[in-house]
Amino acid sequence: MQVQASVEEELYDLSIIGAGPAGLSASTFARTKNLTILILEAARAGGQLTALYPKKQVYNFPAFVETTAEEFAQKLIQQALSHGSLLREQEIVEGVQRTNKGCFLVTTSKGDYQARSVLVATGLGRIRPRKLGLPREEEFAGKGLSYTVIDPPAFTGKRVLVVGGGDSAVDNALLLSDFAAQVLIAHRYATFRAQPQSVEMLGKKGVALLTNTRVTDLFGDSYLTGARLVNSQTQEEISLQVDALVVNIGLMPDLGPVRGWSLEMKGHFIVVDTEMKTSRDGVFACGDAVSYLGKVRLVVTAIGEAAVAVNSAYRFLISQA
Repeated sequence: MQVQASVEEELYDLSIIGAGPAGLSASTFARTKNLTILILEAARAGGQLTALYPKKQVYNFPAFVETTAEEFAQKLIQQALSHGSLLREQEIVEGVQRTNKGCFLVTTSKGDYQARSVLVATGLGRIRPRKLGLPREEEFAGKGLSYTVIDPPAFTGKRVLVVGGGDSAVDNALLLSDFAAQVLIAHRYATFRAQPQSVEMLGKKGVALLTNTRVTDLFGDSYLTGARLVNSQTQEEISLQVDALVVNIGLMPDLGPVRGWSLEMKGHFIVVDTEMKTSRDGVFACGDAVSYLGKVRLVVTAIGEAAVAVNSAYRFLISQA
């Protein structure tokens, strides 16, 4: 038996799908133009800032010398709500269809909404951490092996091995160096992809660097107690006794239902032009969800794109009036 979802009668000027930095900022920009806004978020507001690294320090955003990702996200949420945007969390958007009345029907897991335009700011979607692919990895997940650092003090006094060479791995290694007895970071290449300033800080914070090194095995009984590593240049193998292993070797984006919304895609990302317009008239996109030549995946970039997208949506709405 199918139950017909109820359609909310109010017609919003702009429905924003995703409540990460891009979506929240877009709502604030849109309210300055007196647009009525509905933000739909599949999980909790804040995006990656709250879901993946809430305690990570944000130091590369203008006007903030230093703040945590969680604190930064809360300010974005408070700002969006204070301007009068409506936020609905735990609602997965399943479809975006154009109606015969010229507006969009946005179908979610909890109901249907109507909007004159749509802004997709879903980030990387349902993010899954990239795994090492080792035999006992699943067994040790949550038992000494983790893919995020939610509670840094829990690592106090421990010997921690961080695996990865990007910003997440390096930032987590720096974060944990304030709590752990020892932090080591293993990267399979000679150079790190993370910001040079952060990489430079590794030595200053006493983090031991294991470059050209990959993890080949994990060991322990019911709980992870160590890892086996091999140097790709010398083929030397070492066994490390560790209390915790943090794997940060990348994320696997999963846009889920977005792929069924008739938007032009390039791999895992939505194709947009310089005005953040998608291939569908009236549908715009910004943030980590989009792809274009020269794209830089930073929070500050996502927020800049949000401003451009809102401006484009506003012009579209005027043209339809």
